[in-house]
Amino acid sequence: MSANPLLSNKASCTKIESLIEYRLPLARRLLGSGLASCTIQLATGLGQSLFPHKKDAKAMSRLPQGEQLRRNQMFAKGLLWCNVCNQFKSIKSFYRIRTSKDRSTNYGYKYHCIECANTKRRNKERQKQYSYERNNTLKRQFVDLAGGHCQRCGFREFVTALDFHHVYPSEKKYSPTWVIYTNNFKRAWVELDKCCLLCATCHAAYTGNEWRAEFIKREGLGWTVGQPLPLDDDRYNQKPAQIQQSAFPVHLLKAEPVQLSF
Repeated sequence: MSANPLLSNKASCTKIESLIEYRLPLARRLLGSGLASCTIQLATGLGQSLFPHKKDAKAMSRLPQGEQLRRNQMFAKGLLWCNVCNQFKSIKSFYRIRTSKDRSTNYGYKYHCIECANTKRRNKERQKQYSYERNNTLKRQFVDLAGGHCQRCGFREFVTALDFHHVYPSEKKYSPTWVIYTNNFKRAWVELDKCCLLCATCHAAYTGNEWRAEFIKREGLGWTVGQPLPLDDDRYNQKPAQIQQSAFPVHLLKAEPVQLSF
């Protein structure tokens, strides 16, 4: 009786060993049935293991066999496919993956050409500048509603240096900065109405227990600072019985969106 040519193949034996080692329960069922030989032979013919690891699956090409062959032929002519502009370009139009240890990924080059990479970078910088201006505009609106200046020292020069301090920390539900940038004016009003507008210096000094004062509810948004208190006064560290919040101005919901040009 001749030996099984499939098992005599070194690559096939490696696939079987890998199959048994990492997928032992399923391997036993396959090897005990008539599907084992054809399944392993198919996997061996494709040059892949039957149950590849994640690192093996990452190295596999997701392209159809014909398309991969076409790209191999074009690469031999010095052309690469750009996944952004969907066309073949010269290899000189692509950045090399200098930090990658696996050169088999797209022949060691980026998947997009230099022109598309520069366009993507410019769009990212433009979006970053837009977000910066939009966030500052939104914060300025709520700073004006909360008094427009630090309620302790009167600082008003830079909007980024003004903080919303929660009078009762136990009532804090959202971060003031986050709730401003959500574009939900009603939720922002409810949250910032629990705060007192302070500059960064006064806010840091209050957090460091260098000053204490009485907080008084304003008619509009938020609170203001009243008479000084002893440093050991901890009335605001306790949960209040009830916070009297001002009514939300409905006209803010009908306000036009901020239009920024850059």
